[in-house]
Amino acid sequence: MEKIIDKKFYRTDVFEPVTEFPYGYSVWNIGRKNFPHERCVPLAKPGFNQFEWQRNIDLNSLKYIMVETEEIALRILHEAGMRGCDEKRFHEIVNG
Repeated sequence: MEKIIDKKFYRTDVFEPVTEFPYGYSVWNIGRKNFPHERCVPLAKPGFNQFEWQRNIDLNSLKYIMVETEEIALRILHEAGMRGCDEKRFHEIVNG
């Protein structure tokens, strides 16, 4: 797996690949439209950034984890949008 580099209008996000869900992280609720990488789930940890709407994410330590199918990835992203998705919930979805 390689780094994912997403260039936006005013910033570049770099996502490091991981094979296990890292401690202290959660699924980053940015949706598939903003993270269009099939089977990949964006992960982030709490932090503070200069922009008010980003204050809960450390943009310097972004990660992603690949799951078995795009269907599973979409279920995880949906869960993150509805209730949030921590490591425990991630594994519940992945393991069915």
